[in-house]
Amino acid sequence: MNFIKALIEKVGTPTRLARIIGVKPQSINAWSKKGYAPLEHIPKIIDELSVSEKECIDAYREFKKNKDKQPKT
Repeated sequence: MNFIKALIEKVGTPTRLARIIGVKPQSINAWSKKGYAPLEHIPKIIDELSVSEKECIDAYREFKKNKDKQPKT
């Protein structure tokens, strides 16, 4: 399970996560596909959801690792 999907599971729904972070639900859906949130939203995620900085960094590293494995088009 990716980082954003884990956050959704923690709070219940993508809409609820969007409200907590202060973004539109469409943003949560896009982030869920990528597996991470944009850096400007990380402080809010840490503060509001009791997520560690390490978890956020690990999620971004995992995204980068998977992205680098994808074939270039």
